[in-house]
Amino acid sequence: MSSGPRIGDLDVKLERMTDEELEARIHQRLRIMEEQAVAEGHTVEEFRAAMDAENAVIGLPPHDWSSLE
Repeated sequence: MSSGPRIGDLDVKLERMTDEELEARIHQRLRIMEEQAVAEGHTVEEFRAAMDAENAVIGLPPHDWSSLE
C-alpha cells in the first residue's frame, strides 16, 4: 500500500491555499517544466505552445505567459 499523499489530502491542501499561493505554485511548476523542456532541447516557445494546446483540449484558455517573465 502506498504511503504517499492521497487525492483527498491534496484536495484539503488546495482548499487551504489562497488564490495567490495557488497561482505562485502553478507558476513555480511551469518554470520548472519549462526549464526541463529547454534542457531536453526544446525551445521555450515550443513548450508554451504545447501547454496552451493541452489547455485547449480540456477547455482552458491559453496561459498568460507574461506572468512568468
